[in-house]
Amino acid sequence: ALDGLRGLAALSIVIMHFTVRWGEWHNGETLYPYGDLFSDNVSAALSLMVFGVNLFFLISGFVMMIMLRNSSSLADFSFRRLSRLWPILILCTILTTLILHLSGIHLRFSSIDYWEVTPLEFFSSILFIDPDFIGQRIGNPNLDWVDGVYWTLWVDVRFYLVVAVAWWLFNGRGRFVTAWMVIQLASLALLLLSAAWHSQLGVR
Repeated sequence: ALDGLRGLAALSIVIMHFTVRWGEWHNGETLYPYGDLFSDNVSAALSLMVFGVNLFFLISGFVMMIMLRNSSSLADFSFRRLSRLWPILILCTILTTLILHLSGIHLRFSSIDYWEVTPLEFFSSILFIDPDFIGQRIGNPNLDWVDGVYWTLWVDVRFYLVVAVAWWLFNGRGRFVTAWMVIQLASLALLLLSAAWHSQLGVR
């Protein structure tokens, strides 16, 4: 059932990306050979995509609990996650980079000229590290993922790290649920404080 729901979530995102995400309404110019054929339903498609992303992350929570219970150690859990993600990520990153550079598509559309892949973007993408996170620290704000949808990996990796550490520290004592609730409340508090801080800066 979880795999079925995850498939529907992924399908909704794929449909959105192949119909309206790179159309004129959302991108400024259309990249599709079929133009803006599906643009009349853009608002419904955008809502569908948001639903798909949220559903995918929600399912990940259940999947992680199953994997943690079936892992013998933190190292075993990490190996399982990396062996599942890394091979396909490296393959797709290489293919995307080759296709972009060999086709020169980023040179034919002004809205995607930033798609050209730099070595730093390539290696940060296959290491699951947000290029923007690196760019802010080296004074280069223009770094981006090789493929924009990789932004979810940065979210996933941090989630894996936090939930795995909490599991191995507190599950043996039967306190994982309590510890996880504390972590979530602390995250929410930090998020609200950050939002309030940025709001004050905006007012000033």
